[in-house]
Parts: sequence; structure tokens; C-alpha cells
Amino acid sequence: MEPEPESPSLEIGNQAIWSLSSCKPGFGVAQLRDGSTETYWQSDGGLPHLINIEFLKKVTVKRISVYMEYQQDESYTPSKIAIKAGSHFHDLAHVTVVELDEPESWVDIEVVDKEERPIKAFLFQIAILANHQNGRDTHVRLVKVFEPVSSSHANTTGMPQFESVDFTSMQTLI
Repeated sequence: MEPEPESPSLEIGNQAIWSLSSCKPGFGVAQLRDGSTETYWQSDGGLPHLINIEFLKKVTVKRISVYMEYQQDESYTPSKIAIKAGSHFHDLAHVTVVELDEPESWVDIEVVDKEERPIKAFLFQIAILANHQNGRDTHVRLVKVFEPVSSSHANTTGMPQFESVDFTSMQTLI
């Protein structure tokens, strides 16, 4: 199950180094990124719970999509999420805060500045600030990170345009 594309974009999460503030054994980054809505990350400890997404180079991110299922996870489901961005952990700046009401699928969070431009950074952090029913630990089933399709990805050859990261990374200019 994929989030609905709002405009042309590429999922770049596989280019990142992922880390978590905590997790129960067997419910970590591998489950958060495995593509299955049946598995999930489960935190272990007090709020806030953090998902850190670090890139080796500065990237432009326009949207982070988070998959949650309130009907299955109830008090483990996030009700308030903040997105932060920066060059490293010591300069993270707030981008947005989103309040959620019993989410049952993909929640698309725009990662844009005050002028509605996508954010450029090395590090993006998802902070779970609160859960439904005042739950302590959290469940997040999937996270995807999207960059906008830039002019460098534009199709000027008349050939079919590749959209996946794997294919676009193999494109060459003739």
C-alpha cells in the first residue's frame, strides 16, 4: 500500500540512515521500513518518541508520509507529531506540528518552509509528542520520505521517464 502521490516525487528513505529513540526487541527500524502494514515500530519508554532520518548529503524533502492504524493500535497511535529538520542533532528546527484524530491509513505531512518551499537538510526528525488515550508507547507502521522531482529528473529525451529511485539513479545524459 503506497501513499497517494500529490505531485511528482521520489521516495528517498532507502538513502538514509534510520535510528529510533527506543524500541521493543523485534519492533525496530526493520519493521518500520519493511513495506508491510502488518508490522510496526513499537517504542519503549517515555515521550517524546523519535524517528531520526539522516542523509549523507543535503536532500530536499517535500513530504513525509506516516502509516498508522488506530483501530488496531488504539492508545499506541500517535495523536500529535512534530517534524524537525537541520544539519545535525544540535541545530534541529521545528518545521511543523500535526494533530491527528484516529488515523487509519497514510498521513501526509508537508515539509515546507513559510514560503511553501520544500526543506533542504541532512537530518529530519519525526517526534511523537502524544498518543491517543494518553498512551505511553507508540506504534508506527511505515514511514516514507519524498523529495520533489526536480528539473534534473525532467524528461527531455522523449524516452519514458523513470520514477523510482533505483531507475533514476541509473539515468545518464546522452
